[in-house]
Amino acid sequence: MTPEETFTKYLKAFETLEPSKFTPYYHSPFMLVTPIGVFTGINEEATDAIVSKVVAQAKEQGYSRSEMPNGFACEALAPDLASLTGNIRRFNQANEQIAEFGISYLMRKVGDEWKLVVMTIHAPK
Repeated sequence: MTPEETFTKYLKAFETLEPSKFTPYYHSPFMLVTPIGVFTGINEEATDAIVSKVVAQAKEQGYSRSEMPNGFACEALAPDLASLTGNIRRFNQANEQIAEFGISYLMRKVGDEWKLVVMTIHAPK
């Protein structure tokens, strides 16, 4: 599977808001960088704590789905490293936009799988 295919599957898995569906896409350790702070999933317990906050916030907003209106760019940095960038729009169950932000993700190939290592949330470009 390519980094692009993995990322697309991750986005669909995230839409379930079921951590068991999307956390397998995370590298261990992994890092989430946002305007409000840096969060490091150094082990399963730390990852669960980060994910529970993200899922709780999404549920509070009535999150239903995400879209990337302009797609995303993927750049190979090495045979086992890739960078993905783009803008994400989130929508609630009423199909109202509840958020828009930019993403910059670093992925690493581990065995035959691509994993999300660093996930950065920033202003849309």
